[in-house]
Amino acid sequence: MTDADTRFLERLEIDLAQRLGPRVAITRVSLDRPAADRVRILVSTETESGPGSFSEEGDSLTAVAAALLHQCAEVRLAEGFREVLDGASA
Repeated sequence: MTDADTRFLERLEIDLAQRLGPRVAITRVSLDRPAADRVRILVSTETESGPGSFSEEGDSLTAVAAALLHQCAEVRLAEGFREVLDGASA
């Protein structure tokens, strides 16, 4: 991984954390290049309900990052829904 990739992932992690909110902690952001023209980013998370992850694959870092940022709303909503259900069963 290049220095530029490292800096890109550091900034992406900050942006993801802001969108995910305080109840979803990012434990790792990893970059993989499965082919010359493919990029995969995996985001590992930790919540009160346990570990999780989400990922995206595409043809450029910026496209993959945009898709991951878009997924944050779903991840945050799912965690909120889990909290509501856990509270209802307690």
